[in-house]
Amino acid sequence: MIAVMGAHTSSFQILCDRHPLPGEYLTGQRFQKILDGGKGSNQAIAVAKFGACAELVTVVGEDEEGQMLLRACQEYGVGYGAVLKTKGSTGAGYAFVDRNGIPMGITVPGCLEEMTVDVVEKCKTLIEKSDVFLTSLEIPVETALEGCRKAHGCGAVTILNPAPADEFPVGMKQDCIDILTPNENEARRIAGVPGDNRISAEKVVEIIHEKTGINTIIATLGEKGSVIFDQGMVYRQEAFPVQAADTSGAGDCFNAVLACMLEEKRSIREAVKYASAAASLSVQRAEVWPSYPTRRETEDFLKNYDRRQK
Repeated sequence: MIAVMGAHTSSFQILCDRHPLPGEYLTGQRFQKILDGGKGSNQAIAVAKFGACAELVTVVGEDEEGQMLLRACQEYGVGYGAVLKTKGSTGAGYAFVDRNGIPMGITVPGCLEEMTVDVVEKCKTLIEKSDVFLTSLEIPVETALEGCRKAHGCGAVTILNPAPADEFPVGMKQDCIDILTPNENEARRIAGVPGDNRISAEKVVEIIHEKTGINTIIATLGEKGSVIFDQGMVYRQEAFPVQAADTSGAGDCFNAVLACMLEEKRSIREAVKYASAAASLSVQRAEVWPSYPTRRETEDFLKNYDRRQK
């Protein structure tokens, strides 16, 4: 079983030709309110669509958005016994998506501020039974780390997706985290390397290991693939060339499928390959939850890709 602890937010999305500059107002092409959003619910649903057993740990309000999440969990087959309800409002995300499918936006946490370490204690039985524990930093960092400690102490593989990276406790050894999965900007922020610095991604993941003690770091680099530090070895997973339509939630798809493959005791190299393929499929489709592929779709994609390479 894969326990996913993280945020759920309703998503309010504006499609536009380009992102606005500071102080600038543009005319958008379309506005839509969609249910999918928040790294926790995104990852849990991607796990379930891939065919693994997912249990979501989060907090939602007693509002329509909270009820919609529970119905979505039923639809996708996500366990929601650890979805806690409160009188506050469900979190909300506001995103601009440009013509290339690149998003930027802001999340208003709402009742996610109530995701304290008490939530971990309330849900500890489920967390301690997990084979893989996946979390991120849209919830308070203390809660995410406490969840990792509980799961790691019971033998689970723990994955921390450090987004947003501003919340990551740089300079502290993190023995309870088995795998860290930043994107390129997050990795450079954690390493303390400016984005315009010419230090390679390979060196960046080595710096993160030295700072944190985490033995496996997977930095996703978008169309440049991924760079992996694993037990002292550094190597790359090349990207699969595709035409992106909407990259929203692609990182969550990557993390979810990575967790699925690790639950099956696959190697890091194979897990990253499957995760990269699934994310490549997802960016070719609109929206978030509908874009996430099944295992069959991912395996067919890999077979077709390998066939073309021969």
